[in-house]
Amino acid sequence: MINSPPPFSFETTFNLLSDQISHDVIPKTVESKVIQAYGQDHWGALPIFAGNFINFGYWEGINIHKTISLKERIQSSLTLYLKLAEKLQIEPKETIAEAGCGTGIGTLKLAKHYSPQCIIGLDITPSQIQKARYLLTQLSSLDSKIRFYCRSVMHTGLPTGSISKIISVEALQHFSSVGLFVREAKRILKKGGRLGITTFFATSHFEEQRAGALLPLVKEKIENAHSIGQLVQCLHDYNFKDIEITSIGKQVFPGFEQWITQIKENVPPVSYTLFKAFQEKCIDYYQVTATSG
Repeated sequence: MINSPPPFSFETTFNLLSDQISHDVIPKTVESKVIQAYGQDHWGALPIFAGNFINFGYWEGINIHKTISLKERIQSSLTLYLKLAEKLQIEPKETIAEAGCGTGIGTLKLAKHYSPQCIIGLDITPSQIQKARYLLTQLSSLDSKIRFYCRSVMHTGLPTGSISKIISVEALQHFSSVGLFVREAKRILKKGGRLGITTFFATSHFEEQRAGALLPLVKEKIENAHSIGQLVQCLHDYNFKDIEITSIGKQVFPGFEQWITQIKENVPPVSYTLFKAFQEKCIDYYQVTATSG
């Protein structure tokens, strides 16, 4: 088990957060294949990603029909975060949680852009949390605002009603249960708190069944092609309101496909299946925001 981080230095409420989530809890079985896949930073080290981000990117404003620079690839990944954060309207005095923070680079960027009072990054993979904590040591100005914990997003250990906003970027496809995640999000959010999710989903229940044939990582149970309808139903079930769903597949998949075609080497064959599944309308990429009722 990895070492626990030092306690929070935040006042009152944030000390309470530290008291209730003061150690790492590594899930034992449910997402074991995800932990194994990401455990040695195998995916994060691949050239299909860049800048410590592990996401497909949001490519609007980047000319993908010419040679894409490394700077542009990194910018696409950051933009995917910022587009969702804009919808959530993160404010300086808020407490933010990132569900599935990975290496923590997105968490750090959000802290720099929006200066919330604190951000808590949660991920089930010990090596990713170790890397996130290392990156945090390189930014001493943010050390008092951010903590990273190895925790399941379905059982966070955070106090009820303690979080202003939850953001999750290209992570929910690794969660074994949409319902358990939404339930936990509802529990830890303050009344009127906001949840923001962006990742790919099956476009319908039927396509969810077909995704296993098209997407090898779904077939291998490393990823799940949850249907967008399932997420919306869970949000309704747990009394979320103001649910907004935006399809952004056209801003995500063509650019990512162009990038992996350009770099050619060390591209896992499974990466090419995403664009095909998108073209066949099996999956789409969405931004989803909702308010806790």
